[in-house]
Amino acid sequence: MKKNKLRTALCLLLAGTVLTAFAALASDAGGRDDPLVTLSYLQGPYLSLLLDEVDEKLERSNQALLTDLRTSGVQPAGDAAFVPVTLSAGQVLRGTAGCEILFRSGDAVCLAPAGAQALADTTSGSAVSGGGALTANHLYLVLDSAGVQASGGVELLARGSWYIE
Repeated sequence: MKKNKLRTALCLLLAGTVLTAFAALASDAGGRDDPLVTLSYLQGPYLSLLLDEVDEKLERSNQALLTDLRTSGVQPAGDAAFVPVTLSAGQVLRGTAGCEILFRSGDAVCLAPAGAQALADTTSGSAVSGGGALTANHLYLVLDSAGVQASGGVELLARGSWYIE
């Protein structure tokens, strides 16, 4: 009988030790080192924080790209303001269809295939073909990928998508 009591006491002691060990291991679950995350947290506050962070990084990236484009002379489409541009002899400002060029001063010609009407002079209501001279203080609209080639120092304002060669 003493053997049974001893055996029972040892089994209870062993069971208690095992339960205590499991309780100790389970107490760390959901703690700082092993966080317990619920689905409602992931779909609610965490998702909002994550999306805000992504939006912020995209905005910073877009601003950096626009700054790089502007410093390289390329203007993205959709700019609402005219940008002052100075060309020296031989330089070419090329614009895509819809680009506006306000020719301020200097000597420049339309750069397009001979005879092709590439610029619309919206001030006089006429068209300028390849090789045609531009008139000071006239607003030109690029009809098809065309350019303005400077014969000397040229000052103009440009709006839309353009780049300098």
